[in-house]
Amino acid sequence: MKQQSLKWVGVAFVSTFLAACGGERTNDPIAVANEQILEAQTAITENQILPLVDDFKNDAQTFEQLSSEFCNTPVDEARLSALQDAWKQLILSWNALEIFNFGPLYDNILFPKSIVVNPFREKGVDYHGSVLGDLQAKLASSDEVTFQQREYYNYGLLALETLAFESLEASPSTDSAAIINEYNTSARKCSILQKYAEYMRSQADYIDYGWNTEYLSEGQAFKDIYMSGTWNDDSDSTEELFKAIQSHLDYMKRRQVLSRTSYLSDTGYPNALAAIESIEKVLEGAPGSGISLFEIMETAGFTQEVETVRQNIASAKTAIAAQDQVSFEAAAGLLDGNFKREIPDSLEVSVGLGSITDGD
Repeated sequence: MKQQSLKWVGVAFVSTFLAACGGERTNDPIAVANEQILEAQTAITENQILPLVDDFKNDAQTFEQLSSEFCNTPVDEARLSALQDAWKQLILSWNALEIFNFGPLYDNILFPKSIVVNPFREKGVDYHGSVLGDLQAKLASSDEVTFQQREYYNYGLLALETLAFESLEASPSTDSAAIINEYNTSARKCSILQKYAEYMRSQADYIDYGWNTEYLSEGQAFKDIYMSGTWNDDSDSTEELFKAIQSHLDYMKRRQVLSRTSYLSDTGYPNALAAIESIEKVLEGAPGSGISLFEIMETAGFTQEVETVRQNIASAKTAIAAQDQVSFEAAAGLLDGNFKREIPDSLEVSVGLGSITDGD
């Protein structure tokens, strides 16, 4: 009986001691406050998403302006190079923005702007043959250039790339002399370029309007809905952000975007870097922009998880610099896993079973 009594005294002492110390070990994770997440989300919106929306809109406007002036005087190497550079800047802006595939980028289940701008994203289909055939048919026709919603895959950034980097002859060529000659001898091709550039600018305007002015018919800008933390359909902003980024990483890995997109312009690797750097900024935050997601994770005791993600980002960037597709896809796969597990778990965000790549 005496031994049993001593046992209970010992238990009581340990319980009292732990209670006095908060009942935790010093290396136990600290609970993440929802207010911190909302502060980080506000910083992401104001310092990253909205500037990217603005960049895409401005770059679409710049390309449209160049297109409208392109054939005012005879086209030469310098003018063609300027048009091609404008397209390269436009697609870089898109790749940085595309990781935020929700809200105005994905507010229509049939024809969301993300697949209208980038048709390859939906099913991993290379529509270059379809785009080329459609442009050749328009070039041979005198009918007004129109856009049919059901043929959205013919009108995105790939169409602009084809118009800027390839001739529309029976045997198409990427030789600049052939492209220049075609523009100088075909006012119709100039008109087609202008119409397609105008169409792309309208897509950018739609995204900008939804983020900054009014989203659908909900009476407020999506930026305000997003920064509130909870959407009108009860979706959680942080959960949707992580799902979108995870899905984009899955898309880049499984669709083999480095070799199967932007090959006319040879910009697959710069485009991938724009996406990875955009993902990195979501986590690291912008200098002086307030608390970041990584800072919240580190404060909560998840320093090793932060270091793991940083290493995977560095591996992806190293692979891009070396133009190593296999290593890039491996790194993208690891980051995909980070956004399913380490990052949401550390921030106490539920992302369910993970999202599915668009179109699968």
